[in-house]
Amino acid sequence: MPLPTGQYASETDIRDLFGADNVTRWSQLDNTVATPDEDRIQRALDHADAEINGFFLGGPYALPLAGASDSSTTTRWAATIAGVWLYAARGQQDGNASRYDQMLAEVYTDMAKYKSGVKRLTAANSRFPMPTGPESV
Repeated sequence: MPLPTGQYASETDIRDLFGADNVTRWSQLDNTVATPDEDRIQRALDHADAEINGFFLGGPYALPLAGASDSSTTTRWAATIAGVWLYAARGQQDGNASRYDQMLAEVYTDMAKYKSGVKRLTAANSRFPMPTGPESV
């Protein structure tokens, strides 16, 4: 069975960021099970995709943000969002909650820079680009 994969990240990317043991533990709602819940991991990746696409909706890029040569950026965003979702949705938080909240805040701050044009992705432009200055009517 292939590992869960989203538009921007995979289970492997979440594990690389948060550690394999953490992702396995966070994916399980039953503390007696020591194997990952692949369905929950897929839901976390789907959530991350929806968050990223929703954030950039109406922005300067065509969705999904496919074809970006700087895909490591979108992969990091998605892996962070998915990992924090797994951690928080489990409801059993430890002393790392503020660290993970900070990671998530940094992702949204970074995405805002790309949406506003301060930073640029190599993804395809939207059919309806955002104006770069005042427009005459």
